[in-house]
Amino acid sequence: MAVSGIFVFPYAACHPPIAWPVPLPARFSARALRWVLRVCHPCHLTALMLSHSFGQDRFHLLLSAMPRKTSPIQQVLSYWRQYCPGLGARHVQWLGQQARVLEVRRGKVLFEPGDKRDLLYFVCRGLLAVQWWDEQARRRIELLLPPRHNVATRPNLYARGQLHGEVVALRRSTVVALPVPALRALKEHSLEASTLVHVLENKRLKQYRHKEALFLLADGEERYKAFLRNEYMKELRQLTSQQEHADYLNLSRRTIARAIKRF
Repeated sequence: MAVSGIFVFPYAACHPPIAWPVPLPARFSARALRWVLRVCHPCHLTALMLSHSFGQDRFHLLLSAMPRKTSPIQQVLSYWRQYCPGLGARHVQWLGQQARVLEVRRGKVLFEPGDKRDLLYFVCRGLLAVQWWDEQARRRIELLLPPRHNVATRPNLYARGQLHGEVVALRRSTVVALPVPALRALKEHSLEASTLVHVLENKRLKQYRHKEALFLLADGEERYKAFLRNEYMKELRQLTSQQEHADYLNLSRRTIARAIKRF
């Protein structure tokens, strides 16, 4: 089976296919396929198509090629560019210099009151939470933080006080940590940084508003039913267990079971 050519589909869908003539072994084999994938993988290809000729018949074989995994810092940069498409090189450089990628295991405490760390955590993978313990030693989850959510170790960039709860990983997670003093300094001189800070703070406030609306319902069963109906909470419901629901909504597992039965 002779290989007559390769047609490359770039990672960016806006570009047309590019003909890329590359010498390949005369007979197409598994070894040849591995060679093609090894050569093309660094190019961030989403697909490649090999044109073959076999006797009088011509056909095309479409092969999937895995794109290179996006790094956590690239995920933050992509998130930032959603709101600031014209992000400059100095912002990219700043992010590369200031950001620190953390791979954290389940149960790892990233921050607790009294720590000197002054950071903003952006979740790229996994699940974090802000939690604290009441007088009866019951856990209270204040915020749930799935991917693309964030939390800072202080209520806002200019607050003197710290969070009154601890930031903990509920699942194995990948997190990007940004120093709050550096982010605050950049915000004061950059519209793009000010926009990013505004978006991040609104992201947290949006969850607080939805949660406060649920707590207006004094009846526990009705509160959980409203939680099940709330479209914003759908992602949080899917990523968490019933025990985490109970700790988030200040309910017992028994109340949740009754609410589900009558829902």
